[in-house]
Amino acid sequence: MGKFKKKTGEPRKFWCHIRLTEAEHNLLNERLKTTTFRMVSEYARSAIFDKPITILTRDKSLDELMQILIQLRVDLHALSKNFNQVVKKVNTIPKTDANVWVPYSLEMQQELLRRIQQIQNKIDLFSDKWLQ
Repeated sequence: MGKFKKKTGEPRKFWCHIRLTEAEHNLLNERLKTTTFRMVSEYARSAIFDKPITILTRDKSLDELMQILIQLRVDLHALSKNFNQVVKKVNTIPKTDANVWVPYSLEMQQELLRRIQQIQNKIDLFSDKWLQ
């Protein structure tokens, strides 16, 4: 059985052939890629018989948001790993060596909190933009 099933009970037994230039063929394929149709015949039938054609669009601001959030996630993950290592080190060292690691851990904690605040600011900025 084929990958695509017919949606109507009536079989299609008539053929309609059209000839296209290379430019027309490329345009047809580009337009097909922007729709929800998978086959040229489905797209052509919808266009010929004035059926609705759903066009897919990409939201550029959403793409930009995803890139920013991905980078922030990577940065936050690296900082949290470093902070976790410092906290483990502070918990295992004797009290005499704590003078070296405690200021470093506080510095790491401040950096982590600053990054979290940046993430919150970016999220607020994008949510304000979308909720207009």
